[in-house]
Amino acid sequence: MSDNNKPEILDLDAIRPPARKIKLAGKEIDVTLVPFDAMLDILDNYDKFKVLGTAKEEDLKGDELKDMMLWMYETTMKICGRSDPGITKEWLEKNTDIVQMISLMGFVIQPLLAKLEQSKNLLAAGLSR
Repeated sequence: MSDNNKPEILDLDAIRPPARKIKLAGKEIDVTLVPFDAMLDILDNYDKFKVLGTAKEEDLKGDELKDMMLWMYETTMKICGRSDPGITKEWLEKNTDIVQMISLMGFVIQPLLAKLEQSKNLLAAGLSR
């Protein structure tokens, strides 16, 4: 069989990022891969999350804070649930506080933003072929 007949294979495992894990309430949770739907949720809410992380407590309105916390719980479940299906909204509510939740989301978002920049560069390079 000649090389021309070999199938072209894109090995996405070769570009898997280094492991990123969180320790919480005695569990080690792998958050290396963020599901695409969670990534979209994070992007949709990034500005709100950024404000939450830098706002003074007196500037936060009750309903906005509550909505943001509910979104954070839901998004965190999508991310952590890949590693451990036992991580539910109820589990997070019992095992985290607001500081831990904000730290968790910051930890997840950090490499995501770098990946987006890398993706933009790859897309630009691919389009310029």
